[in-house]
Amino acid sequence: MKNSKKKIIFIGILAAVALIFVLMFVSSSSPGSNSSVAVLPSPSGALSDQKALLTGENVDIVRMLNLLRGVSFENVVLFDGEAFNSLIDFSVSLPTSEAGKSNPFSSK
Repeated sequence: MKNSKKKIIFIGILAAVALIFVLMFVSSSSPGSNSSVAVLPSPSGALSDQKALLTGENVDIVRMLNLLRGVSFENVVLFDGEAFNSLIDFSVSLPTSEAGKSNPFSSK
């Protein structure tokens, strides 16, 4: 019983190590995988021939950049709306006062 229990534990640990190895090294370094390659569009909208290797957060940044490039403010009325006109100006006007000490480094 003890011998078979040790064998089962050993096989389980071996399977776990093999699974970790496969997940960490084999799947991320396979040459046919295009998951880490992104095509960057040129500013004119056409796809460029240059491909950049991007991983992790960089892919998310490129996706966000592509989403932001599609945002257009044409035909948007921002300053004529009721919400903008209802804003209150809380700015404080500063009183004019005499200047302090003159600049000793000036060329005058």
